[in-house]
Amino acid sequence: ISIDFEDKKYRLSIDQISANFNKKLLNIKNISLKPTIGRNKLARSYKYTSEIFKVKIKELIVYNYDLSKTLKNKGVFIDSIELMGLNVEIYKDKRKPFNTNKRPGLPNYKLKKMELPLLIHKIKIDNSNLKYEEREKKRVHLLTVSLNDIKARIYNVTSIKKHRETPLTVDLESKLMNKAKMTVKLNMPLKDGSNTFYFKGGLAASKFKYYDSAIYPALGIKITKGDLDGLTFEASADNTSSFGKMTMLYHGLGTKLFKSESYDKSLFKSWGLNRIIRKGNPGKNNNVREVEMSFDRVVYKGLVNYLWKTIQSGLLNTIAPMGKKTEESKEQQKRNKKESKRTRKEKRKKD
Repeated sequence: ISIDFEDKKYRLSIDQISANFNKKLLNIKNISLKPTIGRNKLARSYKYTSEIFKVKIKELIVYNYDLSKTLKNKGVFIDSIELMGLNVEIYKDKRKPFNTNKRPGLPNYKLKKMELPLLIHKIKIDNSNLKYEEREKKRVHLLTVSLNDIKARIYNVTSIKKHRETPLTVDLESKLMNKAKMTVKLNMPLKDGSNTFYFKGGLAASKFKYYDSAIYPALGIKITKGDLDGLTFEASADNTSSFGKMTMLYHGLGTKLFKSESYDKSLFKSWGLNRIIRKGNPGKNNNVREVEMSFDRVVYKGLVNYLWKTIQSGLLNTIAPMGKKTEESKEQQKRNKKESKRTRKEKRKKD
């Protein structure tokens, strides 16, 4: 099966579809959705900045699909969906303006407003990969981020009020840049009047240089050395703003600053940057720095941008000298003072 969407310049192809109506089972193999022209040419044809997708799915299995209800226009009811070998490539050319009239809704809000009865108890994704590339104005290199070996579980995707008493949840594990284990969990209540959702996650120990293809094109800052010892974050958000906390443990951070237009190295600025950034956490006083994360949502951008910008604020607050820390509890302050006194006494004894 091959279908061309001429107006969108995309082609959908499917190798095989089989169904077992007695078991309510649908099996689709080798699904492909890709542009019919080159991605740069397609991006130039758009008025606004838009994502260009290339998607392949090795196998998709739908379990207990109540087709009769769909045919009678009574909604979509599915027990579970399993995707194996999902590979997604996304390219965005940000040299075009954004469509500021666009309003991509957050998943929990969209499900609450959906008129179509929808219930998918579980979506399972295994052995999958995501690659995201982005071109900025005046940037020589593409920003590149990859998630590899994705394992995701999505529960309770529903628009039906009685089922919305249970939240929509997402559990995701992957290897960021095919190097460090990354986990993300989302909890999105679907009850009427419940507008706050929650997310948390972490990143395992790794070398900072692994993330150079994302940091260097975006900020013009090249990581020359340093190790991430571990990162954890958690936050809450609604339709307008987010707030949370992050702890990033690391040591030996070194950077070079490049001019954004040409990436010619600026030695003086690099020297200054290395003097002011926090090279490690814990610092010299051995206190672990926990910082704030926060972001005011850009209404014409979606969930992924919202989550990333919140996390990015925590990263910047960690390494920046004026970054916002979370307020320490009185008990923690007392423990820190006692530890400082003990350290000073031990030092005087040695002297």
